[in-house]
Amino acid sequence: ASMLINTWALQRMIDSEGLRPTIDRPRDSACHVGRWLSLVVLASLAGPMAVAAATYASLAQWVASAIVATTVVAVAAGLQPDRLVASACSRAILFPAMAMSAMATASGRFYSYEDQPWWSYAILLLWPSVVAVADITLGTRIRQPLLRVALAAVVATLGAATSIFLHLIRVSANDAAWS
Repeated sequence: ASMLINTWALQRMIDSEGLRPTIDRPRDSACHVGRWLSLVVLASLAGPMAVAAATYASLAQWVASAIVATTVVAVAAGLQPDRLVASACSRAILFPAMAMSAMATASGRFYSYEDQPWWSYAILLLWPSVVAVADITLGTRIRQPLLRVALAAVVATLGAATSIFLHLIRVSANDAAWS
């Protein structure tokens, strides 16, 4: 369910009011988000990577492969001169990356020996939706694309840092205390 919710929310972020072509912004200048949406998707894989790295090496390899594939698409989307092609690149990676994020989080949860709070997994599963809601509510008022990118980067980094702290650093500190 989380991959469908996240995919829907990020699709709405692409189609939000700030991205639709208007009279003063023709179609070729719309879709600024296509260049950096794949970076939001890439940041959403950081938390599941922390869970995978703390629990199961083979799962971490799969998530690392997904991160590499998403990075390639993010670079390709960023280098595209046509913003509509960049948006299509971002849309193409959206569902597979959200599926990998949900699968890695669920698998990491069941392979984990640590009893993490349920809300930490909810954060991991729904963080791309939080980024999308923040962008849709605040980003439509912000007309400069760089400020929207900064807003999404701050929210995405906050979610990744929280999950890395909860699932990797805190777990490592607890393991060191037992030694």
